[in-house]
Amino acid sequence: MTTTSNGPKFVPTNSFSELTHSAMDASLEVETTIAQYSVEGAALLNLSGISSDRTPGSRKEGCSYLTETLDIPPLFAYTLHGAKVFPGNIRSREGTWHSHGQLIVDKNNGLFSESYGVMDGGKTLPRELLQMDTTANRLILNTSVEHLPILTGEYLFLGSMHDHFGHFLVEGLSRLWILKYFKSEDISALKIIIYEPGLIPPAAKMLAYLGIDKSQITFLSSPCIVEKVIVPAVAYRTHFWARDCMNHVYDSIVSGALKEKTKEFPKKIFLSRNNVPSRKLSNEIELESLYRDAGYWVLRPEAIPIGDQIRIVANADSVAGCTGSNMYLCVFQKPGGNNHIYAPYDFNLKDDAMISKVRDSQLTYILGTQLKNDQWSVDTDAACSLLDI
Repeated sequence: MTTTSNGPKFVPTNSFSELTHSAMDASLEVETTIAQYSVEGAALLNLSGISSDRTPGSRKEGCSYLTETLDIPPLFAYTLHGAKVFPGNIRSREGTWHSHGQLIVDKNNGLFSESYGVMDGGKTLPRELLQMDTTANRLILNTSVEHLPILTGEYLFLGSMHDHFGHFLVEGLSRLWILKYFKSEDISALKIIIYEPGLIPPAAKMLAYLGIDKSQITFLSSPCIVEKVIVPAVAYRTHFWARDCMNHVYDSIVSGALKEKTKEFPKKIFLSRNNVPSRKLSNEIELESLYRDAGYWVLRPEAIPIGDQIRIVANADSVAGCTGSNMYLCVFQKPGGNNHIYAPYDFNLKDDAMISKVRDSQLTYILGTQLKNDQWSVDTDAACSLLDI
């Protein structure tokens, strides 16, 4: 067993060029702390019948996060030499731990901010690889680090791409802001490592829009030592905050999608979840009919190629739908949108407001009843008032 260390020593650098050419483990502070981050500005129609004076039982209740303020830590990029990378695919999580791997440490087995798992905004470590020595209050790396294979050359670390569409759109893309430091011809020559053994098809397509071919990616299946690796921190912490530099990622994907095909698309769209069994809106058909009468095209994203999904949302002045991965597509919307999110009172997420803030759109949350047997309903009179019908 090997003791881990906290706070690896990184030599501070002053430019991206200096960072990438450093012969020592180095760091670059790309953006400073953002104090008092909030998503205030989203409108709220609480039709649940539950008093707004009630204390929410969680951050998923009653849009309580709309008045939340917190600090976003500085955004860093790192160069590491001889880092150890342990692949995996995050599954179950409990407290500060998750299962199924995903860990990166420096050559001295040091933990740093990017060592932690990224899912649902959590900060977790893999229970199969680390254990707490309570007697000495230290973490032990309980897997062999001897005789690991070495990946020679320089790699870009993108961490977890996730095998869930919604998580990919926010967490999977969260390190790719680093591409703004590369020319297009340099991007196509990058060697990349990710934790998982593959990509879901929409992820591969979006990376292609960014100029990254699947052949450039090393899909890790076992632990290894990487001769040199560039590690960008995440710029999107799910359910908590999102940095504006994510716009570079989203805009680049849209640009790639529009170069592939141009077509006239509707200006107003309703992204249906009617075929999705979880969190079923019992009267979604009625809601869809109201939006259709107001000139919206009702679309089921899962039935449309990902390129067209991106192009449709990029063209839309207004996007409406029930909270879920479908509405995360608003990361590709142009500025100035006017969007409507329908959600159960006890399951609504801050990400819709975070995306609205990053993409500079107006957003209205419409809260319905609480979930019961994984179903809920909404007063459609609210839709009539929103749509002036």
